[in-house]
Parts: sequence; C-alpha cells; structure tokens
Amino acid sequence: MKLRLILPILLAPALAFGQNSRSIPVESKVNEVKLFLSGAQVSRVAAVEIPAGTSVIVLENLPSTLDASTYQVEGKGNFTIMSIKEGFSNKRNSLPKEAQLIKDSISLLLIQKEDIETLKSLLETEEEFLNLNRSIGGQQNGVNATDLKAAAEFYRTRLTEIRKGIVINSRRITEVNQQIERLKARLYPFTSGRVALNQQLSVTVLAEKPTKASVIVSYYTAAAGWVPTYDIRSGGPGKPVQLVLKASANNSTGENWENVHFTYSTGRPTSNVNPPIINPWYLRPIPPRTPSSSSLRLSKVEFAMDEDAYELEEVATVGYMNEFVTTSEAVTATDYSVSIPYTLETGREPLVVEIDRQELQAEFEYIAIPKLAKEVYLMANIVNADRLNLLSANASIYLNNAFTGTAVLSPDMASDTISLPLGQDNAVTISRNRIREFKSKKIIGSRIAETVGWEIEVRSLKSEPINIKVTDQIPVSTDKSIKVEATELSNGSLNAESGLVNWNIKLEPGKPQKIRFGYKVEYPKELILNIE
Repeated sequence: MKLRLILPILLAPALAFGQNSRSIPVESKVNEVKLFLSGAQVSRVAAVEIPAGTSVIVLENLPSTLDASTYQVEGKGNFTIMSIKEGFSNKRNSLPKEAQLIKDSISLLLIQKEDIETLKSLLETEEEFLNLNRSIGGQQNGVNATDLKAAAEFYRTRLTEIRKGIVINSRRITEVNQQIERLKARLYPFTSGRVALNQQLSVTVLAEKPTKASVIVSYYTAAAGWVPTYDIRSGGPGKPVQLVLKASANNSTGENWENVHFTYSTGRPTSNVNPPIINPWYLRPIPPRTPSSSSLRLSKVEFAMDEDAYELEEVATVGYMNEFVTTSEAVTATDYSVSIPYTLETGREPLVVEIDRQELQAEFEYIAIPKLAKEVYLMANIVNADRLNLLSANASIYLNNAFTGTAVLSPDMASDTISLPLGQDNAVTISRNRIREFKSKKIIGSRIAETVGWEIEVRSLKSEPINIKVTDQIPVSTDKSIKVEATELSNGSLNAESGLVNWNIKLEPGKPQKIRFGYKVEYPKELILNIE
C-alpha cells in the first residue's frame, strides 16, 4: 500500500498540480463515533474507484456542525493523498435522507386527503340533490302505490349508502390528518433550526493506475456528547453492591448515525491541554493610609499585589484532534468501547446504554436520626473506593429491586472509603418520646434550671443481627450565662463542640433496645429559651 498525507501547507502547489484533475463526488458513511462528555470525534469512510492520474475526491453532504479545522484524512489503497480542502456545496441545501422520506410521505398523504375530501364532497352534493327532489309526479297527477313504494325504497337505500360513505370518508380524513401530524412531529427536528448538510471536503489524490480505495475522514463536532448516570443496586446486607454506569448519548449533528460503533470517553477535548504558567508574586510596600476617626489602625505598612507582575497566563493551542484524544490507558480519561453497533438518530431523545457494571464488597450500616426522621436508612460503606473513577452524576438507588430514591455521586467522594445511601428500610423502626419524669423546671434565685429527657426505642424485624448508628443531640451554649449539662447518655459518645450524641448498637432480631438520654439547662430567668 502506498499512502502519504501532504500537510495543508502544500495546499497551493497541490491545487496547481491538479488543475486538470477530474472530480469524483462520493458519499461517505459514519462508522465510528467517540463521544466525549462534551463533543464527539466522528470517523466516516467512503469507498471510491480512483482512475490513473490526479483526481479530486469530493465528500459531499457533510453536516455544518463539524469543526473543519479538525479534519484528519487517511486512505487505504495504492494512491497518494496530495492535499485536502474544506468548503461548502453550491447545491441547494437538502434534508437528510430520512427527513426527505418523511417529507415525501407527507406529500402523498396530502394527495390522498385531497382525493378523500373530493369523494366526500361529491356524496354530500348527491345527498343535497336527492333531498331537493323528493316530490314524485306533478301537482295534477297522482302517483300509484307501486311507484311510491319503489321511490321510497330507492331514496332510503341510496341515502343510507351516501350517509355511510360520508361517515367513512370523514373518519378516513381524520386518520390521514393524524398520520400527517405524526410525520410532521418526526420531521420537526430536521426543519426547526435544522442543520444543513452542505459542507464538503475535497481530497486531491494521485494514482499511478486505476485502483479501488477507501478514504477515511475524522473530525470533531460540538453537537453531540453523553451524560453519565448511575444505578446503585443492592440486595441488602451480606450481598455485594452493584454500581452500574449508564451513558445517555445525544446527537444534534443533523445526520443520523446508523449501525455505528461507539466509544464513550470521560475526557473533555475542548479543555486547554497546556497547564497554566504561574509567574512570581511580588509584594511592594505602599505608604500607610491616614486612619479616620471611625477606623482602627491595623498596621504601619500594608502590602499590595502587583497585578501586572504576576498575572496568570494560559496558552491556547489549535490543532488536529490527536492533540487531545486520549485512550483507555491514559491517566486523564477512561474510554468505554461498545462492541455492538447501534443507531443514534439526530434530534431524537437521548439513547441510554449501560457501559460498565462493578460488583463492590460493602460493609452495611443502618443510620437513624429520630429527632429529624422516623425512618431508618441503610448505608453501604465501600472500601478501596479510590479505584472506582467516579464521575459527577446522578444516581438512582434500588434496594431489593425496588426504587428507593436518588443521590449525587462525584469524584470528590473517591476516598479510601465512601458511603453510598441505599434508602429507607421499613423492616427497622425507631421511635423517640419525651420522658415525663425527666421533665422539670425550677427557679433558683435569678436563674432557671430546666431538665429534659428522651427515650429512643429501636426494633428490627430482620432475620439476622444488624449494626445501627443512632444520632441525637443536646443543645450547645453560645452564651456564658447559659450552661448546658448532660445528665444521662446511656453510654453514648458526646461531641462537646457540636452537641451530637452517637450510639453504635448491635440489634438482634425481635429484641428492641432502648436508649435514654437527658440534659439540664441553666439560664437567667429573663431569657426565653426553647430547649426541646
């Protein structure tokens, strides 16, 4: 195989060389798409028979949403690529093939509708004519019974046929209108702010002899991409947690991608590939300000930053796609390749595809905060979570195949251990009630001493023991005149700064456990406090 690509700098000599070259219009087909979180790299191939000598292969009907500065061209066959030149077609902009078929179908239905309306109108005219000519015979001549009976039978039979015909045609018109509206809805994405397929790429080639060849063109477009979402599935304690990554792919390029191999990349090709440059940060003294009577002197000398001296600079580069395309082995991105080709139509609803599934070993823990919620929540603590390569995405949570809620995952969660919420578990109940004998309020001189107590009861209907973390709180004083003292904690762990109290309980099936805790608050009697 003989293959070379002469860079665009040789464009002018190549054009001069190919002034008498023949033009070969060809259609190309998209065969591979690499979707980024924003944007896509599209690869398409065209089969062509190249004659001996210099020829210009013209790839037509390319979408105007592509970035022409990112073209890459290669070939397979015994020929040499001399140059490439992007441009626009002089032909009248046409709709994509599928859209044109829809438009043709609408035209045929409109003709059919016109025929049905004509037939209905003829039947209505005939009905009107019969109604106007019901009188039989003249005013001076009578009509015998036989003629009258025959005339009545004719009118009844014919008018029945006419009315049935009118009803049937009215229904057919309604059905045709519905078909037209459905087709118009399918056509709308192509016609409302539609993308024109009017770009073209001219590839000048040189062949020593006639040859069959393939031309492969790739480019970047911002009119496509994918959005990650997760499913978190669990069968409960003792079973692994499934973390399912799904890709919601969208295509707004103006052309359908049919039977295409897709790769989903977590890279962002539109990001600047060069790191920023940090310059020295200079401090220079400035004369001290004269303080006003309403201000305090903080220092004798202040320092100001010289913005011109240390301004951060970024260098942007422009080039072909291979400058920012990464592979699955790269540190900056992960690629998910789907081996089965499928179709993603332009302007339609996003297509959701599962691209990764991991089974994770987890330590399960129940969480309860009875002061705020009567429900008990199940959490899965995943160890070695830093290997998960989490993306910022919404997650749907399923416990025992039942949807329990949503959560948000992000790379910031990827520490050594992360906690994934699995939703509420109705098999574990908790209650929180005030203890009446703990309730007291005394006035001692100029101060009030008030005591409050609570009882928490936890019960499990599970068949196996579970671990549950119960959290409650006592108030925290922000004033020296207010004093708070814990009177009972039932072996709970108190954080003096936050006032949070935690109990880690191993709960046996069918055996409820009770927690009692209380606190006393002393404060000046002129204050009004809510200590419950």
